[in-house]
Amino acid sequence: MSFRACGPGRPASLLIGKEIPISIVANDADADDGPWNITVKYSPPYDDKKTLKPWQQEFKTGQGKRDLTLMARAPGEYTIVGVQGRYCPGDILSPETCRVIEQPLPSAHIEWKTIHEW
Repeated sequence: MSFRACGPGRPASLLIGKEIPISIVANDADADDGPWNITVKYSPPYDDKKTLKPWQQEFKTGQGKRDLTLMARAPGEYTIVGVQGRYCPGDILSPETCRVIEQPLPSAHIEWKTIHEW
């Protein structure tokens, strides 16, 4: 299992007050071993440890599905820490971490200068 379209150098971009889907996909997995239980750990950004709390949660893929979509509601790091199929433990492949960054509010710096005419 690994994250799709998210990894080192390619963080997922989250708008303030919204949520973004992040996908975990099984690579070369035997369909008979599904559904898979995937344990994901969330770590908030260092500057926001007071309002956001870390967590670890187990998710299950749908029957016959090789992927799982999580809805990220907060910036931080989402890391796959465990994979278990129906019969066998799974491997965690790279990228195992998806960093979600929150886009800042737009801002502008306006500077007024007088125009001197001669």
